[in-house]
Amino acid sequence: GAELLRKVYNDLHAEFGTRVSLEVFGWRAPGKGEPPPFTVHHGALTPAEVARLMAEVDIVVEPSLYQGFGLPGLEAMACGAALASTTCLGVNEYAVHGENALVVPHGELGSAVRRLILEPGLRKQFQDAGPESAARFAWPVIVQKWAEFLGQL
Repeated sequence: GAELLRKVYNDLHAEFGTRVSLEVFGWRAPGKGEPPPFTVHHGALTPAEVARLMAEVDIVVEPSLYQGFGLPGLEAMACGAALASTTCLGVNEYAVHGENALVVPHGELGSAVRRLILEPGLRKQFQDAGPESAARFAWPVIVQKWAEFLGQL
């Protein structure tokens, strides 16, 4: 997904320039390419710092090619960020295209992010729906479901 994210960011920067802030976090892996020079790179963050950053941004872009569950997207929604994600399977557990996020084929990710930038009402709808959607997957809820499952065995 890193190459896709780079393309999306390059396209957004070309269209919006400094009117949008393009930010990334995580380790910089040697030989894996640097983020575009116009991005803000926050480096490696603690979980609390990730939550704080996700609560401060308007949109989180999840460019994964595959995820078993897609925890970063769920975390973004829990923090109140609008999510633009690819159809990488795991995200479909909690994200419903057009209801609480935009979940699109890989080639449409840039258009989805652009739409969230240009449509503040849609962005706000997803920001408001995210925490409620994510609450269904809070650890106490999962533990209860797991205990019920084990009880049935």
